[in-house]
Parts: sequence; structure tokens; C-alpha cells
Amino acid sequence: MIETLKSNAARVRTSLVLPANLLPAALENSVRAFSELAPTGCILTKLDEAPCSGGALSLARRHGLPLDSVTAGQRVPEDIQFADARRRVC
Repeated sequence: MIETLKSNAARVRTSLVLPANLLPAALENSVRAFSELAPTGCILTKLDEAPCSGGALSLARRHGLPLDSVTAGQRVPEDIQFADARRRVC
């Protein structure tokens, strides 16, 4: 699957999906594990389960991954939101 995505990289925009409730080390491991796909952004999920999203936001910034969208809740697509910096400060 990874090879297929890499071979179509010019036609596919890759976003890394990260649960905001993971510990920073686990988030870092996820970014490293999928770095060969060269994601151009990220989607933070489970914001409703994270006491603070600051760690996930810092990690995204550190790795140059713009925040594409976020989710907070179980209803899809109703709970998907475009990223808005004013709403992400914790």
C-alpha cells in the first residue's frame, strides 16, 4: 500500500491522521513511521478525548505539517471541522 501511494505521490495529497489524545512519544513515532509518504498536512482526531491538544499541535508544527482539519466526536461527517487556530488554543 505504501509503495502504491508513493508511486502516485504527484496525484495524491497525503494527510497524516493523528489522535490528539496520544502521548507525545507515540505521536512522534507515528510521524516517523509514515514519513516516507511525505505527508503535506495532518488531521487531528479525538479532540474531545484529549485534555489538551497542545502537544499534538506542537508536533505538527515541528514537522511542518499544516493542520487540515480536526474531529471531536463520533459522528462523521458532522464532527469534522476545518482547522481554525482561534479554536485550537488550550
